[in-house]
Amino acid sequence: MGPHRGLGHLGPLAVGKVRPFGVRPAWILDLHRFLGGLATIFVGVHVLAILADSYTNFGLSDVLLPLASKWHPVAVAWGSSGCT
Repeated sequence: MGPHRGLGHLGPLAVGKVRPFGVRPAWILDLHRFLGGLATIFVGVHVLAILADSYTNFGLSDVLLPLASKWHPVAVAWGSSGCT
């Protein structure tokens, strides 16, 4: 599960009648967008770090395509599919 999976729980708060601490739907939407962007940045930094790492020699296709890696293909597939 990627870090952005938990952000889906903010959607019902924005459209529902129950809101924690009485916050407005616009604030919840803004928080949702901020956390989604932050998760995307963290995933991008992680992908760039694994590409730059000299321990395993990952290529771009190894990172983006599930089961394309020669080094622990199932584990890498879980990581790359967790980004979607």
